[in-house]
Order: sequence, then structure tokens, then C-alpha cells
Amino acid sequence: MRNLKIAKKFVLLITFAVLLSTIISVVGFIYVHDMADDSKEMYDNYLISINKLGVIQKNNATIDAYSMEALLTNDPNTYSDLKKRIDELASENEKLETKELYPEKVINIDSYSMLKDDYIQGRNNALQLAKDDQDAGYNYYVDHVMSKRIELDGIMTKIQEYFTNKADDMNQHNQSHLKEVSMIFIAVTTIGIILFIAFSLWIVKTIIKPVKHLRHIMKTAEQGELVTSNYKANDEFGQLVTAFNGMITTFKDLLSSTQEASENIVASSEQLSASAGQNTQASEHVASAIQEIAAGSANQLEHIEKTANTMDTMISSFQKITEDTTVVSSQAKESAELSRRGENAMNDVIDQMEVIRSNVTNLGKTIHGLSSRLTEINAMNQTITDIASQTNLLALNAAIEAARAGEHGEGFSVVAEEVRKLAEQSNESAKQITHLIENIQNETNETMESMDVTDAAVETGTTVVHEAGSTFEKIESTFNRIINQFAKISENINQLSSGAMNLQTSMNEIKEIVTNTSEQTQTVSAATEEQLASIEEVESSAENLAKISEELQELVNKFE
Repeated sequence: MRNLKIAKKFVLLITFAVLLSTIISVVGFIYVHDMADDSKEMYDNYLISINKLGVIQKNNATIDAYSMEALLTNDPNTYSDLKKRIDELASENEKLETKELYPEKVINIDSYSMLKDDYIQGRNNALQLAKDDQDAGYNYYVDHVMSKRIELDGIMTKIQEYFTNKADDMNQHNQSHLKEVSMIFIAVTTIGIILFIAFSLWIVKTIIKPVKHLRHIMKTAEQGELVTSNYKANDEFGQLVTAFNGMITTFKDLLSSTQEASENIVASSEQLSASAGQNTQASEHVASAIQEIAAGSANQLEHIEKTANTMDTMISSFQKITEDTTVVSSQAKESAELSRRGENAMNDVIDQMEVIRSNVTNLGKTIHGLSSRLTEINAMNQTITDIASQTNLLALNAAIEAARAGEHGEGFSVVAEEVRKLAEQSNESAKQITHLIENIQNETNETMESMDVTDAAVETGTTVVHEAGSTFEKIESTFNRIINQFAKISENINQLSSGAMNLQTSMNEIKEIVTNTSEQTQTVSAATEEQLASIEEVESSAENLAKISEELQELVNKFE
């Protein structure tokens, strides 16, 4: 086990835990499945049968009640309705009664069938007798049917008790099985937990023991005793101990080399102090020259930045002009489009005006025709008026002649009077029609005058619309010339902007070169100053190095 990797140890622990959980789950599933089968068996074999028997007994009780009511009723309709209900309940019982409801251990199915058939036959006979004689039917039912009914109920009760006892036995078996399953499941779970805890402690022990050993030898090394470990294994701790042993060996070699090097450092530090003094003077001259170069680069950079800013401003102005030109050109295009739409709209208006003009002309012709027809109607109405006057005169003459005729002319006198009345009514209607025709003619004349005015207005409107359409064509042509001019202006500005941007690119490149030169000069200047400071530090460090070398020798001597 000590040769296994830590990851494999944890995988082994997890696998063991999963295995235990699987065993516990399988055991629980098996016993739960057995209990489910027992419950299903109790439901299918006993509870369903008990329920069916209960329904059959309830139907039998209802049949008995309906039978008694049918035996005692005097209403044929009630009798027929009760008989129909009895047949429906009997049919339902036939569907519910299956072979499983009548176990051979309890009853003889043949005897039960014969008894049931005798009961049904007796009940039907009693009901048939009751149709003619209620007392005879009732007495027959009491003497021959009720005893069989009681005997059948006793059998059904006995069967129910049988199934109830079987269900109780099955329930007690399930309860006993449940206790057994619970004890086994608890035992398996407890054993699994104990095994998992024991296995976990063993795995943890194989990890903690080498950790404690490694901590002990590292504590020993901390105190100055450089010893190696004899722990050997192929796991991570074995590899760690091997690396630690190699580190101790390497550290011992390093201490030996350090002691030799410290002796050499003491000698070399004196030579370094002498060389540092000579380098200080040379570095001072170099630093002065570099600072003068840096100042010139800074002035040159300042002038280039001013030129670059001017170019930026000029390019921004070109871009602003280009944007404004684009906006104006776009607006001019929109105006040209609107002008074109206006021209199309004016063409549509011209077409509509022509249609209106045609309609007005046709309407004028129609009104002239109406005026002519009204004149003809007026002439006809005048004729009707003359006829009515003559009819009235003839009626008057007829009345006079009837009066001369005496009694023989009375009937003719009445007719003449009616004709005279009709003639007067016709004359009055003709006058009213004449009045209406005069009014229509006056309104028609006014309409004709209005039509003349409208026709003149339409003619004027058509002329104005034609002039407006021509104006829109001129506006569209003008906008198209403006758009072309702006396109040329925009092209020239774009060429200027492109040249300015190329110039700006060149200036930026020059600026970048000068900036890099200035930065490099400043870097060199700073490096030179740092070199001066470093040389001074080297002189100081050389003295300190000699002291440190002596202290290092003392520290090395502490490790064995």
C-alpha cells in the first residue's frame, strides 16, 4: 500500500465507499421490490375481490328493495321502471361475478349457481304474479324467495370473511417481512459504515506516517544537522524524501564550495575597489556629453510636435468641410427627390383636373338636356290643364242636361258631378306640377351658371398646375447641377485631405524617430548616472563584501 500514489489511495477509498453504497442500495431495492410484490398480490387477489363482493351485496340489497316495491305498487309505469332497474343491477352483478370470487375452499360453485338460478327464477315468478294479484305475488316472494336470498347473503358474507382473513394474513406477513428487512438493512448499513471508517483510517495512516517522518528530518536539518532519511516508497512521499536527500547532499557540496569562494572574494574585493575609482572619472565625462545631446533632441522634438499639431488641425478642418459638403449634397439630393415627387404629384393633379373638366362638361350637357326635358314636360302639363278645363265645362253641361231630364237624369247628374270633381283635381295637380317645374327650371338655370363658373375655374386651375409642373422640372434640373458641383468639390477636398494625411503620417514617423532618439539619449544619460552611482556603490560594497565573506565562513562552519 505504501507504494501507491496518494491519488490512487483516494480513488481506492472512493471506490470502496461507492461499492458499499451500491451493496446497501441493492439490498434495499431487493427487499422493497419484494414488499411491493406482496402488496400487489394482496391487492389483486384479495382487496379487489372484497370490493367486488361489496358492490354485489349492495346491488342485491337494492334489488330486494326494488322487488318489494314492485310487488306492492299499483302503477304499471312504476312497475316497469322498477323491473328495468332490477334487470340493470342483475346485469351489473353478472359482469362483476368471476370465477376468482368463489374459491372452492369456501363454496361449491355448482351448488351456488343452482341456488342463485332458483332465486332469480323465484323472484321473476313473484313479480309476474304481482302484476295480476299483489297478495299472491307477495306471499310467493316471502315463502319461496326470501329464504334463498338469505342463504345467498350468507354465502357472500362467508366469502368476504375468507378474503378478509387472507388479506389480514398477507398483511401480517408483510409487517413481519418489513421488520426483518429493516433489521437486515440496518445491519448491512452499520457494517458498511464500520468497514468504511476502518478503511478510511488505514488510508489516512498510510499518508500521515510518512508526513510526520518527513517533518522530523526537516526539523533536524533546520537545527544544522544535515542528515538523510532511509524511507523508501514509490508514492509521492517516497519521491519527496528522495528529493530531500538529494537536496541535503547538494547543500553539503554547496557549503564546501561557498567556503572556498568566500576566501577568494576577500582577495578579489580589494582589486575591485581600485578599479572602481578609475571608472568613476571616465563615466563623468560620458554623462556630460550625453546630457547635451538630450537637450538638443528635446528642442527638435518640441518643433516637430508643433508642426504635427498644425497638421492635425488642418486635417480636422478638411474632414469638417467634407462632412458639411456631404450633408449639403445629401440635402440637395433629398430636395431633388422631393422636387421629382412634386413634379409627379403635379402630373397626377393635371390628370385629375382633366378628368374633373371632362366631368364638368358632361354634367353641363346633362343639365342642358334636363332643361329641355322640363320644357317638354311643361308643355305636356299645359295640355293636361286644357283638357281638365274642357272636361270641367263638359261636366257642367252634362249636369244641366241631367237637370232637364229630371228623374231619368239623376244617375247621369251624379256621374257628371264626379267627373267635374276629377277635372278640378286634375287642374289643381297640373298647377302644382307647373309650379314644381318652374322651381326646377330656376334651380337648373342657377346650376348651369355655376357650372359655367366651375368650368372656367377648372380651366384656370389646369393652366396653373401646368405652370407649377414646369417650375418643378426647372427646380429638379437646378438641384441636379448643384449636386454635381458638390460632388466635384467633395472630390477635390478628399484629395487635399488625403495629401494632408500622408504628410501627417510622415510627420508622425519623424516625431516617433526623434522621440525614440530623445528617449534613448535620456536612457543612456540615466544609465550613465546610474553607472556612476553603481561604481561608487561598488567601492562601498567591496569593503562590505570582505566583511560578509568572513561572516559567511563562520555560518558555514555551523553545519556539520
